[in-house]
Amino acid sequence: MRWLLPSAARPMLRAVARHSRGLATAPRDPTMSGCLVNLVTPFKPGTTDIDFDALSSQVERQVVAGVSGVIPLGTTGECFAMSFEEHRRVVDCVVEAVAGRCHVVPGTAQPSTEDTLRYTQSAKDAGATACLTATPYFNKPSQEGIFQHYTALAKVGLPIVLYNVPGRTNGFATPATLQRLYDAVPELIAVKEATANMDVATEIHMRCGGGLAVLSGDDSLTLPLASVGGRGVMSVASNLVPDEMVELVALATSGKDAERALALQTRLFPLFQSMVAEVNPVPVKVGMELLGLCPANLRLPLVRATADTEAAVQQALTSLGKL
Repeated sequence: MRWLLPSAARPMLRAVARHSRGLATAPRDPTMSGCLVNLVTPFKPGTTDIDFDALSSQVERQVVAGVSGVIPLGTTGECFAMSFEEHRRVVDCVVEAVAGRCHVVPGTAQPSTEDTLRYTQSAKDAGATACLTATPYFNKPSQEGIFQHYTALAKVGLPIVLYNVPGRTNGFATPATLQRLYDAVPELIAVKEATANMDVATEIHMRCGGGLAVLSGDDSLTLPLASVGGRGVMSVASNLVPDEMVELVALATSGKDAERALALQTRLFPLFQSMVAEVNPVPVKVGMELLGLCPANLRLPLVRATADTEAAVQQALTSLGKL
């Protein structure tokens, strides 16, 4: 039946078959799995000064809930509005608060490779266990440029979680490039998959034989992604409902109680929807304020959520018994 396969697909499948023979199905780093929370950066009331005490308390709340890792200064943490010195201080604070109890995976993405190296080295020096680094944004590099970027980043010696988020970067590493990087860069341990495309996630899993941990970049796709080999989520909603997100990921990845997993996913779905009613982190900061965890202050160019978004977040949290 070989003649039925479209000719364009044959080279890819041959490459996958060669790569998969004898490849272990266990991820390169089994601990980079589960629920990792994309931390918001709390600001002091009426200002945009970082509230380090509130940040430490936020980390403690997440660790107690059982998250596998915390992610300071990703998109949710308003990384785009932080200076290098603020980045360093936030990572220092989070590492100290975690005290070795879970992963600390700072966002270190910058438009240039040189600056990405600088931020990643700083994170390593602070004691981070890995870095979360998006494909370089604004530049729109080719696949070869993406490959060379991550190859250069590996020289820092900090484990890498590659962040595929074309909605933010206007580009992403294709499954073929991820396979190439996986073969060439031992520091690459996971991909945060935010293309919202199950075919892409499936092909990554197939090409890398399960050795590259695939983590959902969307809360709402936590359960669906697990069905094609996903090992967890880098979650925004966990800022608000850490216990529920830890449970959802455990159910999704164990595969032992599909009915209960679907019921919890369905129950949380209105919250997931409210978290994307406006650009992240605008809605989640409203949720943090409603829960009394920190004000909804944001740094420009982001501004406070609309009344409709606030109402949606409030309704979702109320339906979950949080308000």
